[in-house]
Amino acid sequence: GLGNSVNGCPALASCQFRPRHGYRNMWSEKAEEQIECAVKVELAIERYAPREVFYDMSSEAPLSEHVTALFNLLILDATPTDSAARPLGSEHEVALWIPTHSRFLTAVEWEEGVPQRMSWVVDGCTLQLRVTPALHAYEVLQSLTEGSEQEAKTAVF
Repeated sequence: GLGNSVNGCPALASCQFRPRHGYRNMWSEKAEEQIECAVKVELAIERYAPREVFYDMSSEAPLSEHVTALFNLLILDATPTDSAARPLGSEHEVALWIPTHSRFLTAVEWEEGVPQRMSWVVDGCTLQLRVTPALHAYEVLQSLTEGSEQEAKTAVF
């Protein structure tokens, strides 16, 4: 048998949501018919162990609400894998990345419904929670000024 899996996919068994059929949001008890856009969100930040969650990206909620909820789900209780790494302090240090389109979601585009119209964010897609471009740039500059030459080359390339 498939053991501890959901629709044949072992990775889904431990996530916040169950797939579409019999699907419900475990933390807010939404009924299946209330799920607007079920997406998988992966934590894609080097200093943290990979994690993923299934999440309802309702177009009615502002992007900042989604980012805050995902920060709380994926990062708030996580510890950086490298003890020397600075833990992320707030949801303002992360943003949602659309891997299939190689771009970050922006609040203005979200508010105008662009990701839905352009099919960037659709039911079943995968998004990633990453550090913001500004924080990434800051961290690269820090490694260039404080680190060794090899660390600087690694940060840039």
